[in-house]
Amino acid sequence: MGWVMRINPKAEALLGFARKSGKLLSGESAVKFGIKTKAAKLLLLAVDMPEKRKIHWINWCEDEEIPYLSIGNKAEYARILGMSARSVVAIKDEKMAAALLELLNFDKIN
Repeated sequence: MGWVMRINPKAEALLGFARKSGKLLSGESAVKFGIKTKAAKLLLLAVDMPEKRKIHWINWCEDEEIPYLSIGNKAEYARILGMSARSVVAIKDEKMAAALLELLNFDKIN
């Protein structure tokens, strides 16, 4: 199960820290690799990603029991991460993933 919302400033800071510390995967290829190697602990899907792609990622997350959120849009990810627009990002660190879920008030997901 996932939710749709905007990214708040504290979550933005956490995502920026994850990127700088090498605990963030961004873009489809990197996230696919992260899922296959069991490195991805939380997926964030842009709300403006094509619906068929979103369903693909959600089904894969559910199959692999990886929590996910549909939050923010591609432009927000680009701004927060200082990169080109991204549809999907993944947090590799379990503690950071839990902190992000807690920050967004999601005690339980999936």
